[in-house]
Amino acid sequence: MNYIDYFSSFQELYQRILLPISEKYSLSSMELTILLFLANNPEYDTAAEIVRKRHLSKSHVSTSIHSLEEKGLLVKELRDGNRRSEHLVLCRKSRDIIKKGQDAQNLFLETLCAGISDDQKRDIICGLQKMNENVLQALVEVKK
Repeated sequence: MNYIDYFSSFQELYQRILLPISEKYSLSSMELTILLFLANNPEYDTAAEIVRKRHLSKSHVSTSIHSLEEKGLLVKELRDGNRRSEHLVLCRKSRDIIKKGQDAQNLFLETLCAGISDDQKRDIICGLQKMNENVLQALVEVKK
């Protein structure tokens, strides 16, 4: 199995664990992704930041945000007189969905880490941090 296969199987399990929540609340996968991203990353609360951080299609994010607004799960808010940047604010109505989604994310992580010792987890994290440093360095060099 190569790295792509690992990430593909991780993604498939993640989607399967979240699917019942999407179905229960009549949300698309993208809508649930946006709600959970905003809940888990409150410092990134604009559509542009979601697109940039999650590497998602601008059109899909925009469409999903509009749908979430119509469902009363989030609102757009202008701040500091800046009319160009709309901040996304989760509504009270989204709390139960987010709680169930975060529980599902925790189940995914528990499943992923089952049988892995604390020492092995530290080694994995150390390896991932080094990989990330390598990627960031390569991105700087590719820009040149």
